[in-house]
Amino acid sequence: MLKPLTSLRIFAAVMVLLLHCNIMLVRFPWLVKVANIGYLGVPFFFILSGFIIAYNYQDRLESPNGKHIRSFYLARMARIYPVHLLTFLMVLPYVIHWEWSGTSSFTFRAILNLLLLQSYSMNSNIYFAFNGASWTLCIEMFFYLTKVVFTQNTKKYRYSHHFMNAAISHFSSQQEIRYRTN
Repeated sequence: MLKPLTSLRIFAAVMVLLLHCNIMLVRFPWLVKVANIGYLGVPFFFILSGFIIAYNYQDRLESPNGKHIRSFYLARMARIYPVHLLTFLMVLPYVIHWEWSGTSSFTFRAILNLLLLQSYSMNSNIYFAFNGASWTLCIEMFFYLTKVVFTQNTKKYRYSHHFMNAAISHFSSQQEIRYRTN
C-alpha cells in the first residue's frame, strides 16, 4: 500500500526542483506554470512523509521501549545528517571566502546549522545560512522529535495520535510557507 504513496514524493521533489530552476525554463511556458506552484511541493512532501513514517513506526513507537525509540532516532539521523554534513562542508569554503566576517555571528550561524536549529530563527541570514535548503532538515528533525513525544502521550486516546501527526505535518508545512513569503 505504501509503495505508491512513497513514489508520489518524487512529484513533490520535481515541483521544488522546477521552482528553483524557474529562470532556466523561460523557453517552456507550460513548465514555468508548474514551477510557479513548485513551493506547494514542500508541504506535500512533508505531509506525505509524515504519514508514511507514522504508518511505518506507529506500533514500535507506541511501546515505551527505549530500544525502539533509539532505533527510530538513529535511523532518521542516519538518513538525514550525513548528507547535511557533506553539503555543509562543501559550501563552507565558499561561505568563508564570500561571507567570512571574523565575528561570532559566523560561528553562531555555523553551530545552529550543524545542529539543525537554524529554522527557529526569524532572521533569514540565519535560517538560510550555509546550505539554504537545509532549513527543511531542521523542520524534519522537529517532526521526528515531536513524533515520539506525541505518540507516547496520545496512545491511550484512540485516534488522537493521527490528529497529532497531521498537526505536526501542518505546522511543518506552515514553516515552509513562512520562509517562502520572506
